Amino acid sequence: MRGHGRSGKPNTPEGHTSALYAADFTAVANGFALNKPVFVGWSVGSAVISDICANVDPLPIAGAVALGGSPGISPEMVGVAGKPFLFAALPKFNDNSDVAFALRARVEFIDALFNNPDKIPFSLKMRYLGETVLQSPDISSVVSLRPQDPSKMLEAGARGLPLQILFGKQDKFLDGEAVVNIVKPHFKNLTVSLIDGGHALFDDNQAELVDELSKFVLSVQS
Repeated sequence: MRGHGRSGKPNTPEGHTSALYAADFTAVANGFALNKPVFVGWSVGSAVISDICANVDPLPIAGAVALGGSPGISPEMVGVAGKPFLFAALPKFNDNSDVAFALRARVEFIDALFNNPDKIPFSLKMRYLGETVLQSPDISSVVSLRPQDPSKMLEAGARGLPLQILFGKQDKFLDGEAVVNIVKPHFKNLTVSLIDGGHALFDDNQAELVDELSKFVLSVQS
């Protein structure tokens, strides 16, 4: 995903427009010759659902899954669904003035991914920490604060786009029920799956996550 991992990391707002995120999806889908896949976005990656709906016509996905995230990143969505930890963590993540402060913030962030961080292997935490270090504060800022219009995504929901909201009940970043309340009036084909676990639900409760996700994907593709 743009700004993360091995992807390109532009550090200007112009490098993080909604159209560019949609183009990234299209490039990957075409590269793998995918025909109407189900898009699954985790955390901030869930917001790419809005980018796809706003910029690609006809809609190239059979359904979408917001896994531990909001299907849009606009303030009217994240501002409502975000929890206090998220709003406290973002300024620390985006601070470019104190390296030691930024690194401490990332360690706190990694622990918050899990419902019981003390039970998570140290090696796994270090893998997550390494990923955060790849993203400098200036890039974190443009990723988290980029403008986006969710209206086309909501319109797609009204036309029948299947959407699954898949959340851990102990998520420290976003309130899954709040995300549901935001999209429910617009999506006539909505699946809600709230299960035990934190933000990194695939580590906290992999078996149940796979079960819920598989049922949704099979229902969409049947």
